[in-house]
Amino acid sequence: MKLLVVSTPLGPLGSGRGGGVELTLAGLVAGLLQRGHRITVLAAEGSVLPADCAAAQLWTCPGEPQLSVQHQGREALITMQADGLLARFWRRVLAEAPAAGFDAVLNLSYDWLPFWLTPTAPLPILHLVSMGSVTAAMDAVIAEVAAWDQRRLAFHTASQAADFALPQPPVLVGNGFDLSAYQFCGQPEPLLGWVGRVAPEKGLEDAAAAAARVGLPLAVWGLLEDQAYGEAVEASVPPGTSSQGSAPLARPAAPAAQADATSSAARPANSAQATVPPPSSSRRRCHRARASSPRPSSKSPNTARNSSQSSSPLPSSS
Repeated sequence: MKLLVVSTPLGPLGSGRGGGVELTLAGLVAGLLQRGHRITVLAAEGSVLPADCAAAQLWTCPGEPQLSVQHQGREALITMQADGLLARFWRRVLAEAPAAGFDAVLNLSYDWLPFWLTPTAPLPILHLVSMGSVTAAMDAVIAEVAAWDQRRLAFHTASQAADFALPQPPVLVGNGFDLSAYQFCGQPEPLLGWVGRVAPEKGLEDAAAAAARVGLPLAVWGLLEDQAYGEAVEASVPPGTSSQGSAPLARPAAPAAQADATSSAARPANSAQATVPPPSSSRRRCHRARASSPRPSSKSPNTARNSSQSSSPLPSSS
């Protein structure tokens, strides 16, 4: 098949700003190429593909990054920048993909627009939904696509899919790992690791509290997305308690290191390490860090399903 894979509009591939979606895309594209499919990736200008995806064609678009849904309130309205990547991506899909002979489009972004376009697009749009319930508008548009044709949707886990109103059991597509990129370590260092964007919704302060409970240092690898939050978490960690030669958590990663974010290496290149205080004091300090950078509030799936802010309902299936 000839497939067009549409990346996240949060930033270029390789920057780390797309978080886990970047790694999902890299693994998915590599696997599809190995199976003989012809793949084109549509991503933000400045994107790079890892070596095992080199056979894929890369289309890029300029534009402003989309605001992450994770940084919006539950009842937030749908917003798109006039010069934004999200609109540019899907304008190009609609204008060029049919003539280019693509059999289908695979959307990896958790954004309202591609779901809303799905029933009326001139070629099939399929979605790998990357998160659970976050906003009422996203809950509504995913439920509407499911009611129209649930074959267009896939999810990573059953618990994630349970957040949404689906008329049928979900299709589950788990992330794969290239085991040749990892080495077994029979004598690990006495520390715990945390990998992810340094941002409030990821809950780094909880990882610090867990590490403190077992009395081990915590090594942190990931893109520093929210510097104020990173500084707050770092302030909860007493200096000089690690023998690992740690770098400041609040120091942004170098651009060259960020470019490795979509590689299949076991240890991301842009790393920072922090240690946690003794169990007796860490929980109080981590709570203080959480108060300075609260995570977005959430509601139960049942509450989410009873809310809708989608301003343009999807057409009924014929």
